[in-house]
Amino acid sequence: MEPQTKATRPFDLWLLDIALTGVSFYLAYQLRAAVDLRGHAVMPLRVYLPMLFIMLPVWAILLPLFRVYSPLTTDPFDVLWRLAKAILAATLTTGVADFIVSRMQLLANHGSSRLLLVLTLAINGFLLVSYRLLLLRKDRYRAGSEG
Repeated sequence: MEPQTKATRPFDLWLLDIALTGVSFYLAYQLRAAVDLRGHAVMPLRVYLPMLFIMLPVWAILLPLFRVYSPLTTDPFDVLWRLAKAILAATLTTGVADFIVSRMQLLANHGSSRLLLVLTLAINGFLLVSYRLLLLRKDRYRAGSEG
């Protein structure tokens, strides 16, 4: 088996981040369905899927724009700072895009839920930061065992 090159690692991280975004959406929907709020009905998942279709491209574009996958830095604080800025920008952009799409009724059967959006973004931020912390710890352990 061929070892993974440094050129493929950023792409693999990007794919994993996008997959974690999708998983975050599903987990947020399940959490929202489990919590009964008086006067607020939870629609079927297919009603909220357009929100995911808005979210995925936003995150797929903004994470690389904030150089989250840049190999130029190895400082853990810089890596986490870039990720935090990207998460904030993607959160704001997703919220604005979802608001515009829902107000202009650009997508048929589009259900917008601010609570679902906030839950998704919170879970996604947690998963992305946690995964980066695990990677940083793994890299530090690997560097310590080689030296």
